[in-house]
Amino acid sequence: MPELDVRAALAPVTPTGTIAISVDAIMSKLGAPRPLTVTDLVHGLDPVTLSFRLNAGTCTGSCEIVVSRDGGVTYTGRVHNSGGLDARYIAITSIPVVFGPMLVAHQSTAGGTFGLDPRDDDWHEVGQSQLAANDWWAFRGAAVRATTQFGTNTGAFEILSSVVGAGTGVWVFSL
Repeated sequence: MPELDVRAALAPVTPTGTIAISVDAIMSKLGAPRPLTVTDLVHGLDPVTLSFRLNAGTCTGSCEIVVSRDGGVTYTGRVHNSGGLDARYIAITSIPVVFGPMLVAHQSTAGGTFGLDPRDDDWHEVGQSQLAANDWWAFRGAAVRATTQFGTNTGAFEILSSVVGAGTGVWVFSL
């Protein structure tokens, strides 16, 4: 387990030139809830990590969202299509914060057995959430109620791609 250095973690919010300041004063400046618990003190500044399993139709996978106190957001995931046709998918995570949900989404296509696209689709996106940065403690509290919806569709474009892929595959393998 990494060593906890409270002084280093709280240094960015300590006024310049301050020789001594209480942990309570620093946590108050950060907007920490009252009463201040040991858990808030130790883990309150850690990034929030949300992980979800994805499963719909012939597609399965997982996604992870990491949000840091400065509002930095990293969204990573992987979807695998075990079906014959290409599938378009979308994953939407909703975090129910005070003024409406914060949404993080990704949509793409995972190829099928007969398609042109790869069967596995990975993503790594980086962004910024001013909402999390402005009210970190409310965001942390809301994150425990986050949910992810995942859906797939095999539309006309995906069927055409699979048919073309199957035709190309037959031609290539018949050489």
